[in-house]
Amino acid sequence: MCLPKEQGGLGFNHLFAHNLAMLSKQGWRLLSNPHSLIAQVFKEVYYPNGSFLIADMGDRPSYSWRSIMEARSILQAGLFWTIGNGTSMKIWDDEWIPNVAAYSLVRPPDTMFETVSAVH
Repeated sequence: MCLPKEQGGLGFNHLFAHNLAMLSKQGWRLLSNPHSLIAQVFKEVYYPNGSFLIADMGDRPSYSWRSIMEARSILQAGLFWTIGNGTSMKIWDDEWIPNVAAYSLVRPPDTMFETVSAVH
């Protein structure tokens, strides 16, 4: 497979990198097609109350799940926000700034909102 095409191979220079790219594509499919059968199965088994991006490995992961999880960091490196209509946005909980320790907004005390509404 790694031989040049002229020598009868498939021309893959870095088979490991190609494999990680294909596994990242499977992770993208889990995110972009959440209603597909495989996405629903993985969600039910590995992240029933969350998202693929924050799922953990689990107690007894399948070979497929372990492989996709190994490539998740590559997928995360290429993701970015698109707000759209904002209905699925969690302003206080979502990660706004990637690769920064304090990545989300700090929620002000609830009393601050009471003061603002009392003034108006």
